[in-house]
Amino acid sequence: MRVRIPSNSEQTPKDFAATLLARLRSLHPVARVVATVAINAALLGGIGYSFWYADWQYSFPTPRPEGLIQQPIGSRPELPLQVAALTHKDRAVVLNFANPQCACTEFNLEHVRKLQEKFGKTVDFVTIFETNAADENAQEEFQAMHLDMPVVYDQKGVVSEALGVYGTPQAAVLDRNGQIFYRGNFNKSRYCVDESSEYVRLALDALVAGLPAPLMPKEATITYGCPLPHPFRATESKVSKL
Repeated sequence: MRVRIPSNSEQTPKDFAATLLARLRSLHPVARVVATVAINAALLGGIGYSFWYADWQYSFPTPRPEGLIQQPIGSRPELPLQVAALTHKDRAVVLNFANPQCACTEFNLEHVRKLQEKFGKTVDFVTIFETNAADENAQEEFQAMHLDMPVVYDQKGVVSEALGVYGTPQAAVLDRNGQIFYRGNFNKSRYCVDESSEYVRLALDALVAGLPAPLMPKEATITYGCPLPHPFRATESKVSKL
């Protein structure tokens, strides 16, 4: 028995599944088993490859933009007024840089919630939201992240450029004087499951205790994940040094 498989121009996914099933039923029982095993193996292989590729592509550092200038720890960047308007005076601040189009941002959300739950009574949390989406879609995308904190829609990358942040997920911790206490990754694991490398949590532990910024390993400050969508300008951001 021959089953005609329609051409791609006239075939729908439902048609393809039906004709493939009919073709399998027409086979000898042994051949049918072999074909079924092969199809399942191909499907599982494709799923496995997609997960492997998603993990592999984020295992390399995010390319540094040309002209990037990162202010040193202890400097005080000049931030837009809307950031100050969302925080309390004389309180430390965590700026959570996020882009919903980056899978690594999604991996990081639960960890950010836990940090806010632990430190939120004494430290302000603000999400700096950069996305390629239109303004009206950006609000919907942030709401879908279910973060209970103020947000700055940094469509032109003003905040991230002032702090020298060019990837996500990244954080900047500012002390009560507005000086950079820590800038870098949340964790060396993109899933934020390694407690020994919870860099933002370690920085906040020291800051809240009145201790100097802890010495972080190189992995804390090498940006991994996704580049932020704004174009970095090769101009020096305004910085105040105490």
